[in-house]
Amino acid sequence: MTFRKKTLIFTFLAAMVFSSVANAASETTLEDVSVLPIFSSPEKEVLILKTNSSDLRTAGMAWFKLAGLEVDDAATEAVLKFDQLVESGADDPLTRAYLGSAYIMKARDSFFIPMRVRRVRTGLKYLNSAMEDAPDNYAVRLLRASSTYNLPDIFDYRGAVISDLEWLVAKVGSGDPAPVVGSIEHGRLIAALAKMHLIQKQPEQAQPWVSLLERDFQDVDEISSIAMQLRALMKQ
Repeated sequence: MTFRKKTLIFTFLAAMVFSSVANAASETTLEDVSVLPIFSSPEKEVLILKTNSSDLRTAGMAWFKLAGLEVDDAATEAVLKFDQLVESGADDPLTRAYLGSAYIMKARDSFFIPMRVRRVRTGLKYLNSAMEDAPDNYAVRLLRASSTYNLPDIFDYRGAVISDLEWLVAKVGSGDPAPVVGSIEHGRLIAALAKMHLIQKQPEQAQPWVSLLERDFQDVDEISSIAMQLRALMKQ
């Protein structure tokens, strides 16, 4: 085979590879960009063991995190545990926020649409009550933002999600439970905010957040990958 033929074949193959990569990138949608959960959960096996705890809060938290992993019936168990905590007198804002978030995950797992709507509204009632009583509680605000992030537009909650995420990002580095500056959790918060602006068809508002991800998280593989996806979507 002559050198010219080899060059032509190589050029043709390279063009095919580039085309397939470009097509794959162009097929990426916002639904493909994974930014949640902000904080990762322990291994499923560890959580399952904790569900047997005699401490109601420990068991409730384990069921709650299993619900986040979409384990069957975990959201129902989480609702039961946190409901018991509230009824037993532990009616603090954070417990109510967990109960509200558990209700929204229970709605996610429901098949009957009217039941989904009722459970979401119940969850929002608890989450908003918790926010009214503790507007500066980082964990409460994070629970509301992450619980309502994927709600359908009919609930008209995306503006509140953006406000919550902006508040959370501003508090990064302020101490536990806020994430450390430059951590993966920090990057996920910024990515979630940028993605929500794109969902709202606000690329100009997403731009500075995507640029921040590209500048400050270029050495964090997960976050830099998300930044590339968001940048590509902004150009479509």
